[in-house]
Amino acid sequence: MTCLTLNSQADDALKVATIDMQELFKEYHRTNAAQKQINVERAKVQKENNERLARIRELDAELQNMRKQLDDPSISSSRKQTVYREWQMKQNEGVALNRERSEFMQRRNRAMNEQMVQRMKGIGRGAPPGRPLIGRWAWAVA
Repeated sequence: MTCLTLNSQADDALKVATIDMQELFKEYHRTNAAQKQINVERAKVQKENNERLARIRELDAELQNMRKQLDDPSISSSRKQTVYREWQMKQNEGVALNRERSEFMQRRNRAMNEQMVQRMKGIGRGAPPGRPLIGRWAWAVA
């Protein structure tokens, strides 16, 4: 009978649980709010990127039109030279715009990723009052 009591007391004292930390963090209300903010910012960046792409596509259409003019045998040589100079300028402008767009996206994505990491770290530090932080993201259950 004594053995049974000891085992029963040991079972009462030792309680172990497993927690899916990723699921806990994902379902935390502050994580959802931060994710919504990040999604709004990503949408703004995507909108600006689309605007830049639209300008590049317009420029590409102009370049194709100029290329057709250059291939047209009925256009005079002097006109072709003028069109070719314009084509080169627009080609350089297109390359510069595309490079600028690419660099913009890299900068903004890097900044958003850093911002997201900082927000998530802040969420992890924000344990509810009276519940100490265990590990990185979990709070002790009362």
